[in-house]
Amino acid sequence: DNSFRIYNLSIANVDVIVVEIADGLLQRETAALLNSKTFYNVVDGIIFAAGEAMGAAAGAELLERKKLPLVGISGRLTASPLAIIETEKVTGLPVLDKAALASPTIVELLQIRQQLAHASSIIA
Repeated sequence: DNSFRIYNLSIANVDVIVVEIADGLLQRETAALLNSKTFYNVVDGIIFAAGEAMGAAAGAELLERKKLPLVGISGRLTASPLAIIETEKVTGLPVLDKAALASPTIVELLQIRQQLAHASSIIA
């Protein structure tokens, strides 16, 4: 079970764990993972990769409906300036190209968004 593997990684006393979920969100095993309480409890942030703005919008909506911590969008759409603009407008999330993902500032982005989400959940 993939959620069990992710849980085992989460208790391994490491600072960061990056997990790539290679199949689409609607694929059976991926859908089961996203619906897993274990996955929900151990994941601090998700960067969703999409090929175009419409796919990013649909994926973001699905992840947000599941109350999963979506912090950014990436993927092939970053090759198109128009797709980046459309995606940021429709999702309200930063679009992260290869340079952004490789930059040390990615850690700051993820921590800031995580702190904001935590603060808003305390207020709510």
